[in-house]
Amino acid sequence: MSTSHSGALKSRASSKLHPKSQPSVTTEGLLPRPVLIALLLATNGFLLAATLVLSRKAQALGITPISFGFWMSVGAALLLALYAGRHMRDLANRRMATFGSISGLTSLAIPQLIMFTVLSHIGAGLASLVYALPVLLTFLFARMLGLEGKNGFRMAGALVGTFGATLLLMPTEGGLPTSALPWMALALLVPVILASGNIYRAVAWPVGAKPQVMAATTLGTSVIVFAVAGLAFGVDFDFTKVDGVWPFIAVQSFVSAGQFLAYFALQRVAPPVIFSLIGQMTLLFGLPMGAAFLGETYTVMTFVAVGLMALGLIGVVGGPVFKARLRK
Repeated sequence: MSTSHSGALKSRASSKLHPKSQPSVTTEGLLPRPVLIALLLATNGFLLAATLVLSRKAQALGITPISFGFWMSVGAALLLALYAGRHMRDLANRRMATFGSISGLTSLAIPQLIMFTVLSHIGAGLASLVYALPVLLTFLFARMLGLEGKNGFRMAGALVGTFGATLLLMPTEGGLPTSALPWMALALLVPVILASGNIYRAVAWPVGAKPQVMAATTLGTSVIVFAVAGLAFGVDFDFTKVDGVWPFIAVQSFVSAGQFLAYFALQRVAPPVIFSLIGQMTLLFGLPMGAAFLGETYTVMTFVAVGLMALGLIGVVGGPVFKARLRK
């Protein structure tokens, strides 16, 4: 990448990536920015973990991953379109429509198509670990594009957290069973896609774009992707043939609508590396949810890995603070 192009990307995203250019208090909720970011991270993590559990429960009833993904996307897209109301006209702007579509592919459609497919093979708890891996990739991508400055603390935190996650991907006692390794290999495409999307949204966010419109477009894109995948694989989309599944689809529609509303609200106030911590929040909620609602069990290896990921989280979040104190 040329120096001039990298500089253009850095300048374009500077208002989103550097706290000094942002007000210390949001105009929307009058909350200090760190508090707002923490609340939005927790909301995203909780709702995404709930999605993994709901999908696993729905699949246990007999609905296919693609059919479940399609119908929950239809429901969530309609809810968000109704909420956005007249603002949906913003999509007449080609740049906003393109941004929403690409965001839909990288933030939801492709990652969830993969995750819904592998869930029955690796479990909701381990699946939530995949969402914790984009931190390191996002940091590296941001460094390459000049969106992140040199920060050894953040790099160390991202490395430690990623190492913690990979402990559970090894075919050892307490780790991933050998039979599930091909499915986990497929799942590992998800962090690469998510990290790429984190960077794209940071540098390409259209001026004046509203979270509810972007969220509705993202879910609309997901509907199309799941529909095409279903037609390609001959999926039966008639969910009424699956006894007891419609409540899961209904609840998941509201969960997905809320999550992506919070997702794009977070995108507006957090730099890409902090934004990528959604994965750690998903793990924080995903493991206990997997144990409570799906009967999943975890070993000492699980908690060692989680501990390392917690240390990594501290490094990523506190890196700038540690660096500033060393300079004093």
